[in-house]
Amino acid sequence: MKQKCGVVGLGSMGLGMAKCLAASGTFETVNGYDKDHGKVFAFSQSGLKGAVGASSAEEVFLGSNVVVLSLVNQAQIESVLFDDSGNPKPFLKKETAVIQTSTVSPSYAEHAGARLASKGVLFLDAPVSGGPRRAGDGALVVMASGSEEAFGAADPVLKVLTANVKASGVLHKIGSHPGQGSTAKMAHQLLAGVHICTAAEALNLAKQSGLDPAQLYDIVTAAAGNSWMFSDRGKRMLQKEPDVLSALSIFIKDLGIVSEEADRQSVPVPLAARALQTFRSAQQSGWGALDDSQVIRVYESKLTGHQESSEGLPPGKEFVEVADEPSHLTVFKNEFTTVLKVSFPPGVTTWMHRHSEDSLYFFLVEPELHVLNELLGCAPVEDKMEFGEVRFGTHRGTPLVHKITNKTTQQMLCIDAEVTKSPPMVRGEKPLEAPFHELVKTRDRCRGNKE
Repeated sequence: MKQKCGVVGLGSMGLGMAKCLAASGTFETVNGYDKDHGKVFAFSQSGLKGAVGASSAEEVFLGSNVVVLSLVNQAQIESVLFDDSGNPKPFLKKETAVIQTSTVSPSYAEHAGARLASKGVLFLDAPVSGGPRRAGDGALVVMASGSEEAFGAADPVLKVLTANVKASGVLHKIGSHPGQGSTAKMAHQLLAGVHICTAAEALNLAKQSGLDPAQLYDIVTAAAGNSWMFSDRGKRMLQKEPDVLSALSIFIKDLGIVSEEADRQSVPVPLAARALQTFRSAQQSGWGALDDSQVIRVYESKLTGHQESSEGLPPGKEFVEVADEPSHLTVFKNEFTTVLKVSFPPGVTTWMHRHSEDSLYFFLVEPELHVLNELLGCAPVEDKMEFGEVRFGTHRGTPLVHKITNKTTQQMLCIDAEVTKSPPMVRGEKPLEAPFHELVKTRDRCRGNKE
């Protein structure tokens, strides 16, 4: 008896996989669901035997033995699999196999797998590479980890998605624990993102030096300097408006995972950090929805975000708001605060940017951070912050406009909490006590003022 399988997420990759699974004839039905009902309808009307459109993710799970998740990020995975308390949703059946194919952090994949295992749901951490065309051709590279039981249940699906070995389809069994597959994909995406940026850098250098970039493309693709990314993305970099095969903004997520995991493990990744800055610059310039090959526009417009001055700012701007500065990534926002993670490599200078709200800064570079702090209209001043040092800046009413150069040999890491609204005060008969908190250091002044 044939199995039933499903795909949740019918974007470019998910739709390719769903069609490939239906076309294989291996499964009785392939149930497809996406929040975009147009994509569900298109899949159900594809003419492929067994292709069924579902009205919800729950319907896919209830009608399938194996379900492939092809979603944008871990937030979407969380919303599909888990309730608001983080527990597996009731419709997840024991021994159902879930194949997670998205790029997520290894720690998230491990945590998701553990929660599903508590309910007897089999989970395979199996991110993929290859692009939409190879997804449809059954020629994906799958980097999978999980239990032998999970591999066994997922085997019919994995065989179809990697069957085209002539087109480089292959399944890599990396380990027995969720998270190991995502670790491999993380390292892969580091290379992919850096290769795209170096391809753009090389083609722009040739163009600015008076060469025909199309001719350089032909030279490199037949020589030792070629890479898969140069060959694929370089061709699209030569086009003015290429079709969007993979959105530029995706690499901000993927390289963000690289940056966060590297910071957590204290592993230097300076090239990945630079590439992330470049993709962020592209997004801030309004190009996030374009094909990722269009990161070349950052180089063409000299907005790489690594300048030693404010020359890289968008045209006509003396400074940008702090949340728009490429080194400042908003990680949390509500009515009371905007929390930004500040991270950039040694020797890099931020754009000139403005803090308009009172701010708490948490410095997290061991043993200490050395910076060159330049306020707008003032000479640069050297400053240093110890690991764990916290500073408070009163910027409301008198905004701080400055840029910072990282003078250490390590990645800059700081949490900037902008206080946008005072939270309600909690008052009681006794003052608040903190028995586990100890005051270890005070400083009279945190930064100099322009007189």
